[in-house]
Amino acid sequence: SCFGLPTFCNVRVSLFQTPYIPEEYQVLHIGQLINSDWPYKPVVDDLTSLFFLINPMEMAKVLFDAMGKAGSCINKVVDKPIEIDFDTIFPLILLCILASGILFEPRILYYVATIPQAYKEDSICQLGSSYAEAVITHILGLDEKELLIETERLDSIENVPT
Repeated sequence: SCFGLPTFCNVRVSLFQTPYIPEEYQVLHIGQLINSDWPYKPVVDDLTSLFFLINPMEMAKVLFDAMGKAGSCINKVVDKPIEIDFDTIFPLILLCILASGILFEPRILYYVATIPQAYKEDSICQLGSSYAEAVITHILGLDEKELLIETERLDSIENVPT
């Protein structure tokens, strides 16, 4: 069943403890990333195409391709190439999904997460789908109210305009 997901639009980027995010973007709120020229904007731009697709296999492939694009974006942020694994890429994809606004229409991720049941022969679709499922699981484990309180506290300390 599909139910709403928190969007975290007014939560500070730094609270997600995502690696390889330049300092100037750490003080922004998730909702501000979409309009900024942050290093992962190309990933967010690609993810917004999920609003216009209806084929779940194509949607899963967009998520899969986003992982590769995020890896390329990391290399533009770091001084020397790094090994990119699940623990590196997942928090970045999570942040990009949040910044894309996809969670305002939660059925998109739920739809993509159901793919392995129907398309077992396509490993790219399965991997994209598994990331959708992992993002849903992770988001449901976060407390948006607690993160909003911490955002307000940090913003008041630093006098950051919202």
